[in-house]
Amino acid sequence: MTRTYPATGPLRLSANIASYPTTQALLAGEITSGLVTLENAGLKQAHAGFKAMLREQKFDVSEMAVATYLQAREFNKGFSLLPVVVLGRFQHHCIGYNADFGTLTPQDLPGKRVAVRSYTQTTGLWVRGILQNQYGVDPDSVTWVCFDQPHLTEYTDPPSVEWAPAGSDPVEMLMQGQVDAGILGMNMPEDPRIRPLIADPHKAALAWHAQAGLVPPNHFIIVP
Repeated sequence: MTRTYPATGPLRLSANIASYPTTQALLAGEITSGLVTLENAGLKQAHAGFKAMLREQKFDVSEMAVATYLQAREFNKGFSLLPVVVLGRFQHHCIGYNADFGTLTPQDLPGKRVAVRSYTQTTGLWVRGILQNQYGVDPDSVTWVCFDQPHLTEYTDPPSVEWAPAGSDPVEMLMQGQVDAGILGMNMPEDPRIRPLIADPHKAALAWHAQAGLVPPNHFIIVP
């Protein structure tokens, strides 16, 4: 898709950026520019527009999960990543299990089934990396129960991926014991039965930070 822009005057750009503490002032119009105006799509969750951006270049500017961008780069999609992090967080607390069905630790994961929205989701990528590098869990020893297709048609999920029945919900499957654990991120239920798979995850994250020296970034900004 070839884009054309006016040679002079203010530029209006379509955008897909969700509301976070880092973006609220921009989206509220408190930060403005005489050169550029953003017409934001207003999606509650930016990932709802990722597929349209990657497949159709629907937006002039878009938030993008870093794992998805790296896949787009691998398949020569021609997007440029701007060094602007709009969403990042520690990830150790993002995987949990239902204590009603027994106790679970990272070392128990081989042979288990773990729900995650998509295998290519950035949070899932970070968590798999943490489990592999810090706890010795081979990602291929786990069955990853997924719900959404990859954003890129060229990408093929590994054999360890199993598709949940149509209409299933990862939180409900975790609560009902249909999966052993779930990478749920911000959707982790506030329920006393749900326990973090990684013991004292915030302490573990700070110890990881002391070694890595960064907060794991989830979403950057990309342009075609």
